[in-house]
Amino acid sequence: MNAATPPAPRRPGPDSADLLRAARCAGYPFTDRQLETLRTQGLIPRPHRALNRGVTPVWVYPPGTERQIVFLGRWRQRTKDPEVLRVLLWLEGFPIPTEAVEIALLRCLLAVGALEDRIAPSPDSAAAPELDTGRDPIESLAAELAAKRGPKALPRPIRQSAAERARAIELMFRTFGRGESITVTDDEAFELERLLGLAPGRRHKVDGVGPWITGSPHQLLDLARTFAPPALFKTMLTVTEAELEEARPFAHTLFYGMPLAARLLGAIYGNDNYAGFGFLANQEEKPFLAPLILAVVVAVRRTDPKMTANLTALHSSMQALPDTMAEIKNMLEMPQSQMDQNLAKQPAAARRQLSRVIEAALEGKFEGGLAL
Repeated sequence: MNAATPPAPRRPGPDSADLLRAARCAGYPFTDRQLETLRTQGLIPRPHRALNRGVTPVWVYPPGTERQIVFLGRWRQRTKDPEVLRVLLWLEGFPIPTEAVEIALLRCLLAVGALEDRIAPSPDSAAAPELDTGRDPIESLAAELAAKRGPKALPRPIRQSAAERARAIELMFRTFGRGESITVTDDEAFELERLLGLAPGRRHKVDGVGPWITGSPHQLLDLARTFAPPALFKTMLTVTEAELEEARPFAHTLFYGMPLAARLLGAIYGNDNYAGFGFLANQEEKPFLAPLILAVVVAVRRTDPKMTANLTALHSSMQALPDTMAEIKNMLEMPQSQMDQNLAKQPAAARRQLSRVIEAALEGKFEGGLAL
């Protein structure tokens, strides 16, 4: 009698074929060569020899690497920068060493600083263009950007004159881009708020609370001393692993949660820039912001107890957001007759708000970014 064939040993993790299959099923057709690139960049772990199939070794990845390759596939549609991708993976909880994130943050901040110097070099910089007009290159660039129209133009959330807009852009370059300390009038500082679309935050309330922007418009410029890339770079030079780990959940909330909350507020109040939150609505589609937000969280927690308390309160309030999105999804799955009955029981104002939220959900406005 023939002995029963022993069952094949079970693989303790996915192999390369499994990763490619998972990515392809999600719509990201990676190749073997791309897998090698991701391994070399440290964006996916290297496989280890787990067992033999006959005399052939079987190499497998840690469990969960399928999710990691799909996550990378989604983000690589927006950036191929391995440092930015490394920060995004770490924020999401994938096994990226924290010390690698420290290096990635420094490189990202250096890249931002280099970009600022290319688009707005200082007058004495070797990169500065030769201008026979004698006009400051940052001032010239600001005027050019202020006048630009079309899909690549800067957003125009609030109406401004060309001169007001140009001066506000110049201030943004000098303060938040370069960290310069310059004299600014109250009117100029307020125009910077308007350029960024923040001005409605001085008058709109959310659930009867607010406005959230009070005091002098110079407060925004004061933040540049801490949050401009040069200042953030100095902070990251001395950051500890413990500081990064403590900052991770807050940065995750700001990067993923705030855009979703901004779109939800826009739907509730019928105003995409309600309370000045419009600039957040699609920030999770800009991967380069993730390292900046993480660095800002570290800087806030290190230097400003009041802002740290506000950040903690914001993070706590955002924990209800997934449940809110689940409730909206449940509403969409109701029969239309039941939805109409439920809406009819609400006061007129609440009925209008719920109708706008449902319409926004049907249009996919809450599905633009990755899941919170």
